[in-house]
Amino acid sequence: MENLDYSIDPCDNFYKFACGKFINSIVIPDDKTYVDAFSFVEDRIQVQLKDALEEEIKHNETRHVKIIKTFYKNCINEIAINEKGLQTAIDILKKLGGWPVLEGDSWREENFNWQQLVYKFKRESIPLTNFFESGVVIDSKNSSKRVLYIDQPLLDLTHENIKQGFSNNVVEAYYKYMIDIAVDFGADETKAKWELKKSLELEMNLVNISTPEDRDESVLYSLTIEELEKKYTSMSWKQYFNSLLNLDNQIDENDSVLVKNPTFFSEFEKLIEHVPKRDQANFIMWKVVKGMISYLDDNVRMRELRYLTDTVGQKEREPRWKECVLHAMDNFGHSIGSIYVNKYFNRGSRSDVREMFENIRDAFGNLLRRLNWVDDVTKKYLLDKLESMGAFIAYADEHLDDGKIDEFYEKLEITIGDHVESMLNLTLFNTNYLLGLWKKPVDKESWTFSVSPVIVDAFYSLNIDSILVPGGILQGAFYSKDRPSFMNYGAIGFLIAHEITHFFDINMKKIAEEKAKKYISKVECFIQQYENYTAEDVSLNLNGRSTQRENIADNGGIEIAYLAYKKWVEVHGPEMIYDTKLTQSQLFWISTAQIWCTKYRPKELINKISNDIYSPAEFRVLGSFSNRPEFAKDFNCSSDSKMIAKNICSVW
Repeated sequence: MENLDYSIDPCDNFYKFACGKFINSIVIPDDKTYVDAFSFVEDRIQVQLKDALEEEIKHNETRHVKIIKTFYKNCINEIAINEKGLQTAIDILKKLGGWPVLEGDSWREENFNWQQLVYKFKRESIPLTNFFESGVVIDSKNSSKRVLYIDQPLLDLTHENIKQGFSNNVVEAYYKYMIDIAVDFGADETKAKWELKKSLELEMNLVNISTPEDRDESVLYSLTIEELEKKYTSMSWKQYFNSLLNLDNQIDENDSVLVKNPTFFSEFEKLIEHVPKRDQANFIMWKVVKGMISYLDDNVRMRELRYLTDTVGQKEREPRWKECVLHAMDNFGHSIGSIYVNKYFNRGSRSDVREMFENIRDAFGNLLRRLNWVDDVTKKYLLDKLESMGAFIAYADEHLDDGKIDEFYEKLEITIGDHVESMLNLTLFNTNYLLGLWKKPVDKESWTFSVSPVIVDAFYSLNIDSILVPGGILQGAFYSKDRPSFMNYGAIGFLIAHEITHFFDINMKKIAEEKAKKYISKVECFIQQYENYTAEDVSLNLNGRSTQRENIADNGGIEIAYLAYKKWVEVHGPEMIYDTKLTQSQLFWISTAQIWCTKYRPKELINKISNDIYSPAEFRVLGSFSNRPEFAKDFNCSSDSKMIAKNICSVW
């Protein structure tokens, strides 16, 4: 309650009422670009993991713990990393054929073929980098099997960035960052400016032919290798995938590939035909270098910080220990999760949250049954799928079984020594593991589908039709087994309900087009509502179109969580409260709002509005609450209050 600002009328701006004192008192640390409820919990977990990883390796310790502690020791050894400098990275570039901007006239284009680079990447255990994404994924049209896929690339610039070309602040900072890193690696600055400008122009062209992040993932095509080679003739797809896959798991002409963005590949073939090989190689090698920077010496890491300062306002790098903990979290999800659950997590939370999930799922089912714009056949389809929806809560039982975790990492080797080599070994392990899943049946109950228990977030997985609620989120502002249910339903309950609404959104787009049109027409209301919001601190309007899916999930989530809590009260009766100024229902809304209490640096807020699929925190509260008549009733808001939308938007 210490964050409440009673000088603000909750019917005027509920976000400022619920979070006002937080925003006015919090100071953003120099190594962060924002502070929120999520980052408070993340900081706590990272300190706990630091303590665990810095313990001495014991002789009788299980293997996976020894491996991750060894990795952490390599990562934390700044003296060795700085002494090594850039040499390991330079050696890798040479093995891949060289970075033209470094090699100068000695680089030979006749020795370069980007399609054949996949051999070299795999041989050197480098994350595969080219002009598109590829790998193994669960088939969205038949979730019992895995298929190969190709997709547009994940790029560092967005459509919003490139609208102004090189005059855009982010593009300008990115270009300078590229040049600075190339010079640190030994390039001539004048030549680097010329060559890397062409590389950046290629990246901007790739952005132009890509679809924005909020694209409709239901537009997918499955082609056999034979069909793929007829449709996209610029390369041998059979050769490409056989280079990518393990030798004991090769592809033939009848195997299928999921094409996630067919238009991109048609346009890419036209584009790449006219790009000189030197520009192609500079683009790929820059991406390789950029991916290694956080593993290298302090000098290039400070270059990265200057780029982050220019683009999102970050003033300092995170402490070395924190970067190393984050690397461990990113790359040893199950091992670090096992350590966390065994040492720090309150395991009694799991059954309580599962019951909450089931109540929220039931509340969503009741909403579906009441919808008057969805026909009975579609309702039955959705209700049947909803009933079968699963949930991975907190951790898997296997996270408590060191034998299972050791088995998962049995092919991974990490020894004391070079940190870059540690990262390369991890890359090889992770790549081989994921590619090795191709053609294996999908066991949706497998513990390996659970996300790491240290993650502070919640998810809906379409592939396994399950809600994922890691242990990391079950604390702080989000949940406590010892506090009233109105707080838990308002916080973690809202997040679970938000994720369940993604199930509806995705499935509505998969059913017959004429039925989905009714849903899409309701979406337009939300787009218009959010585009009319302005972030006053930076004088920017929100992008209601790119944030529409998450805005709708926020609106559905708050409605469903509220209904689930009211149902809980019907069964269990009202709870005791200690603040007589506020009712249980009012405290529910406050609990939801306060998980979004956030303070941004201005550059971070601009970046979020320009490029993110989520609205800034303030508008996640204002937008969803103002559409709820229950909120207006609970706070006795008059009909002309700012917290009551003039045109109420609702899917339900």
